[in-house]
Amino acid sequence: MKKLINIFLPYYNHNNILTPNLTFKKKVAFLFFYLDRYIYSPLLHTLLIGKDVEEKNQLKKYITQRVARKLGISVCTESRDSSGYISHKENNAFHGVDTNGRYDGDTGKSYADGKEEITALWPERISYVTPLEVKKKWENEKFNVIYIGHMSILIQTKKFNILIDPVLCNRIGLFSTFGVRRVIKAGITFENLPSIDFILLSNNRFDTMDISTLKKIIFRDNSIIIGGMNIRRYLLKRNFPVVYPLNWFNNLKFENLSFYYLPTLTNSHRYLFDKNVYLPGSFLIYDTFTKSSIFYSGHSAYSNHFLQIKHYVNAIIKNEKIDLSIFPIGIYKPRHIYRNFHMSPKEALRVRSHFDLNSKASIGVGADVFCLGGEKYKEATTELEDALDFHQNEKKKKINFFTLQPGQSITF
Repeated sequence: MKKLINIFLPYYNHNNILTPNLTFKKKVAFLFFYLDRYIYSPLLHTLLIGKDVEEKNQLKKYITQRVARKLGISVCTESRDSSGYISHKENNAFHGVDTNGRYDGDTGKSYADGKEEITALWPERISYVTPLEVKKKWENEKFNVIYIGHMSILIQTKKFNILIDPVLCNRIGLFSTFGVRRVIKAGITFENLPSIDFILLSNNRFDTMDISTLKKIIFRDNSIIIGGMNIRRYLLKRNFPVVYPLNWFNNLKFENLSFYYLPTLTNSHRYLFDKNVYLPGSFLIYDTFTKSSIFYSGHSAYSNHFLQIKHYVNAIIKNEKIDLSIFPIGIYKPRHIYRNFHMSPKEALRVRSHFDLNSKASIGVGADVFCLGGEKYKEATTELEDALDFHQNEKKKKINFFTLQPGQSITF
């Protein structure tokens, strides 16, 4: 079926050597996780209406344990900490990295038992976000970075507005009708969005490529879209006239801005028959006027490709430090199925991503907006804060790694 579709739709072969192939056992594990996340959990949400989220999670643990006992399945009812892992021997230059450079679990550890973690339930809706009023034109020489929510980010420079992985809809999924509902409002509404010059798309998933949002922006602003190879399969010319598909290490330059498409360690898929057709990637944005740089990781697991990116960036922009790096910290549990596709908060900070890139500052994104992983609501940000406190106390040094609420911004 996949080969037949490739005959009729735009398709170019790319050499994505980072994305690991799933074993049959992992595919089965993903299947059970998806059944839990998208069928079993919503059903429990409905049946347990009127109870708060903590009560729901406790009841889910109890019900799941009883069902699992009858079926002879072993489950884990607590979040794993150091006591739930066994350490590997430190025989690699990068602690916890396998011979292919891929990270092997948090802090180089693996599960000591075969138990599955229980997927947490989230609140129905958090409504405290007041959408931000954004300046239509940024007069400052510095970058203004606004967190919209999940993986969506607006970057304003003196001359251009850049939008990364924009998703403004209330639900992600097929036709924006079936799928996962937004827990917290977007930090910017479409009406408050300034005129967009560039849109960067790191992946073709529903949580990074929202066709309805893209159509509205293109119709209004006729923006330039930059993404990975085979992006044209999803963005047809009649609706999206200006699209640049890039391979890894390709770049585009527009006046003072350069966009570099760089490797990432994750998979891409939107429908049943397009697994890894789209080439996922990360972006480096470099302003030649101010000599400022922003690195956006996109969805990614940890591997030594971050070190390779650092060496590449040092060579092309002649600068030893990246001013700001943006890393994903959500959708990281259960670790035994997600560790090759999504980094955890600890990996983003302590295990080296922030330090590999030698970033002056970093932001953690991709958490607490859409319930896509198995972690609890706010668990990712809490884990990052704990890791940050531990590292700062250990090193006696402040680390510029933080998270933003939707609608919050930083200027640098």
